[in-house]
Amino acid sequence: MDFTASYINPNSTKFTIYLFNIKLLSNKRSGPEVYRELIHALHEQKVAVNTYSDKSMQLRTQFGTNEKVIYGKIVYYTNLESDKVYNDQTNDIEPHQFDPNIHPNPKETSYFFVPEAHRFAIIANKGVSDTGVLKFLTQGLKQVIDWEEEIQVIIEQANDGYDMILSANEVKSIEINLTYSNNDKSDEFQELLDEDMKISNTEEMTIIAKGDNVNPIEIRKSNVLTGALKLSQSNGNAKATIIGGDNKKVKVETKDYSRKEIVDSPEGDEHNSVYNKIMGIFR
Repeated sequence: MDFTASYINPNSTKFTIYLFNIKLLSNKRSGPEVYRELIHALHEQKVAVNTYSDKSMQLRTQFGTNEKVIYGKIVYYTNLESDKVYNDQTNDIEPHQFDPNIHPNPKETSYFFVPEAHRFAIIANKGVSDTGVLKFLTQGLKQVIDWEEEIQVIIEQANDGYDMILSANEVKSIEINLTYSNNDKSDEFQELLDEDMKISNTEEMTIIAKGDNVNPIEIRKSNVLTGALKLSQSNGNAKATIIGGDNKKVKVETKDYSRKEIVDSPEGDEHNSVYNKIMGIFR
């Protein structure tokens, strides 16, 4: 199987991945096998999602369905749905029937899914965007869950936006949006906050904090705000108005900074290397 990667030597590859946290909200089922079934259903049912204009995305191939990591190719292509075409030779607009199974301009990259950590990853590729994959997963998975269930998909966020907030000269206001995690690694206060959301059946939480004109918010002195910020990196997002190093007001949104991880892998073992990377981060 070919992978989009830059080769370091004939026996190893090095590539960059984007990460997505998939969370099923269900009162009747949970666990790795359920997530495995959902990703398998996306491929088996040939679920295609219109992600932008006349473009759609779907899982083209799938391997390792019963293994610790599922992998394959995700493809992005153009839909041909018009019943008319312009004939340059005759200068006429003519009726035309396109084959609904044919899709031009395909672009693809490799994907990986680790059921144990409910994390989906793609190899960074200019032809397949992380925001497009987010829309595909969010809308596509809704088609393969039961009517009383919900699905949430979050792009893992880099430290950049969070560091900007925590290192700002002043924080004027901050809004943190949270959903509870699925037992990811976290510090003690994050675990307390996460557990509190679960036992209280709080599916989503929004924390809004504002300073006054004289005194800015002291985020680092607040266990609630720092804990919620860290939890939101994989389970939500945050946005803040800060005063930066140049003393100018800046608006920061953490979702603008997608997390990227570099993976070094023996050639042909990329899926296992991605598995080890994801488990090392989240488990």
